[in-house]
Amino acid sequence: MAKLDEKLQRFEDAVLSQAKQRCDEILSGVEQVKKRELTTTEDAALSNAYELIQGEVTGITVESAREISQRRFAQKQEYLHRRAALEKSIFDNVKQRIIAYTRTEEYKSYLKAAAEKLKAEFAGKDVTLSLMPGDQPLEQLVRNSFQAPCKVVFTDAITLGGIVLTDNSNGYISDLSLDTVLNDQRDWFYQNCRL
Repeated sequence: MAKLDEKLQRFEDAVLSQAKQRCDEILSGVEQVKKRELTTTEDAALSNAYELIQGEVTGITVESAREISQRRFAQKQEYLHRRAALEKSIFDNVKQRIIAYTRTEEYKSYLKAAAEKLKAEFAGKDVTLSLMPGDQPLEQLVRNSFQAPCKVVFTDAITLGGIVLTDNSNGYISDLSLDTVLNDQRDWFYQNCRL
């Protein structure tokens, strides 16, 4: 019986050894699966956290860009309004000075010289000389300076003074009005004053 007990003991030891080995393998496998699942879960959590952070950073960046853009737009609008007000002030001042100029003897000389200049090119043609309504008292001065038959009309299209000649035969227009001179200066002003 002792041999039988010994055999049984060895058999039991062998079975227990195999069971322990199998148990260790299972536990090792479970530990590997546990580590793999934990790593996968950690990676997923880190990936989600990264995406969340990136989303927040993108949101902050977009909001910052929007705010900066809005501020720049507002500043540009303010600048444009100030520039327009300054430009209007300058040209209103110039207009007032031109209006004052049209009440001087120098303006009469300007009209006379303009009519003589136009006479050199258009004498003998069917022409109409346009003046501003305020120049009615100077009509005879213009006619005498042009020294050729012409029609003289007064138009509200000319507000600052000067003469606009229309060659009725050819449709040609020669504009020596102060309105055009001022508008030409406005173009020069835009190009050179860098406001």
